[in-house]
Amino acid sequence: MIDFEPSFITKVVVRSSHVAIVFPKQVMYGTPPEDEPPSCPFVHCELLIQGGKVSAELLELPISADNIHVDYKDGSRACFLPIGFSAEGPVRVYAEIDSNLVLLADGGSIALVVISGPDTVPVESA
Repeated sequence: MIDFEPSFITKVVVRSSHVAIVFPKQVMYGTPPEDEPPSCPFVHCELLIQGGKVSAELLELPISADNIHVDYKDGSRACFLPIGFSAEGPVRVYAEIDSNLVLLADGGSIALVVISGPDTVPVESA
């Protein structure tokens, strides 16, 4: 699971077939292998919106968002997205900033892609 509460967005890139929303350092949750200590891994990930359009509401980047919201054909999600998440559209991606939803992009489908990581930070035991 990737935690998008909070989120730091450095870029929104328009590519030939999609829009990429870039998150350089998001927390990833999972169960570590049995022989490894608990850690707090970070990943560089992107939300890819196929056939996407960048919103006119988009603020100057980079931005820190309290949360990310994804609306898609069969539902919606906020906070956490599973690794490999994808959904058919129409889709809309919002950043929650100071309790307001700001549309980032919309399009035909969405996929969460981990670009690199995890970079781990050990969790201190209590």
